[in-house]
Amino acid sequence: MDSKGMELPDFTLVDLEGNTISSEDFKGGYLVIHIATTWCPFCNAEAPYLEELAQNYRNKNVKVLIIDVKEPASLVKEKLQDRFNFSFR
Repeated sequence: MDSKGMELPDFTLVDLEGNTISSEDFKGGYLVIHIATTWCPFCNAEAPYLEELAQNYRNKNVKVLIIDVKEPASLVKEKLQDRFNFSFR
């Protein structure tokens, strides 16, 4: 991997509000992807640092995305989004 990073593979997901997002939404910048579950102690411990990263690098074209595809959106909203008050999807 060089200083440009890796190419983002194509993907399409639905966010907690029911909006479709895709890899196209993140082209031209950097994306930090974190795969998480609500019950994972490591994911929960890392969550505040992901928010800090998102805040500190938002003006440098860096975006953060947490993906949890195996749990209901209502649970993810309650246990991750609402708990940590993420400024990102």
